[in-house]
Amino acid sequence: DHFLFFTSPVQVFSFSLLLAFIICGLTYFGLPVSIAHIGMGGLIGWSFGVHVHSPVSQIYPVALAWVVSPVVSLGIAFCLYKVMRWFLKKCSIPLLYKDIFVRFNLIWIGCVIAYTLGQNNFSVLTAPFVQIFPPFLYMIILSFVLFILLGALSSSKKVIKTWSKGMFPLSSFEAMLMGLSAACTMFLFSLKLSFIPAVPVSSAAALIGGIVGISLAKGGQGLH
Repeated sequence: DHFLFFTSPVQVFSFSLLLAFIICGLTYFGLPVSIAHIGMGGLIGWSFGVHVHSPVSQIYPVALAWVVSPVVSLGIAFCLYKVMRWFLKKCSIPLLYKDIFVRFNLIWIGCVIAYTLGQNNFSVLTAPFVQIFPPFLYMIILSFVLFILLGALSSSKKVIKTWSKGMFPLSSFEAMLMGLSAACTMFLFSLKLSFIPAVPVSSAAALIGGIVGISLAKGGQGLH
C-alpha cells in the first residue's frame, strides 16, 4: 500500500503494460526474472515520479528481504540435503520406494510453491488493479490466475530449460529439496512475524538460493 499512487485506470494500464513488455522480453531470451523485483521496482519508481518525498522507511524492509530471502533458502536447502542424505544412508529403503517417495513429494511441493506464489508475490501484480477497482477483487484475482496459466502453458519452455539445466544439474531428489526450501522461504515471508517482515519476495531468488544450497552441500562443483 505504501507504493500505490494510482489515480485512474489509464495509469494502471500504462504501468502494467510496461511491466508486461519487460517480462515478455526477458522471457523470450529464456531468462528467469522476478515478478516481485520488477513489480516493486516499478511501484517505487512510480511513487518517486508522483511524490517528491522518498518512502525510504517502506523500501528498506522490502529491499532487505530481497537480500535475505535467497540466503534463507540456501541455508534451508543445504540443511535439508545433509539431513536427508544422512537419513537415507541410515535407512535401507528399497529403490522403488525411494522413487515413489520422491515423485509424490515433487507433486505436492510443486503445489505448495504455487500456493506460496499466490500467497506472497502475487500481490505485486494485483495491488494496482485492486486499488482502482476494489469491488472487483475476486474477479481480478481469477483473471490473473487464468492468464498465468495460459502464459505457463504457451511461453515458459525456454525459462524451464534454463532452470532445469542452465545453472546446476539437479536430480529429482535434489529438485524436491530445492523446491521445498523455496516454498518454506516464501511461506516465512508471508507470515507477519516479529523478526521477518510480511513483504513480497522473489520466488526466482528463493529458488536460486535453493539451487546454490544444494550445490554447496555437494561441494560446489558444476554450479553456473
